[in-house]
Amino acid sequence: MAAPGFKDPAPPELLLRYAGMPSTVIRAFHYHAAQRRLEILFRTGRRYSYDNVPPDTFEAMKAAFSKGAFFNAHIRDKYRYVRDA
Repeated sequence: MAAPGFKDPAPPELLLRYAGMPSTVIRAFHYHAAQRRLEILFRTGRRYSYDNVPPDTFEAMKAAFSKGAFFNAHIRDKYRYVRDA
């Protein structure tokens, strides 16, 4: 089963924790540890993949009260990304 909006399979606990979270900007996010890739699905429906995101940055995003504020301060314009079609 893949997380909503993502093409790679995700474990069920990921779906429960990172999809449908209370955020006005981010709908869901998924981290691929082996590739150090963070995928973010925004409420607009756009999906981006960010490369070389360290595991501690992902852990900090999980713990952040505001996912959107964390994204803007620590991920946006800091990592190379691709907009997924």
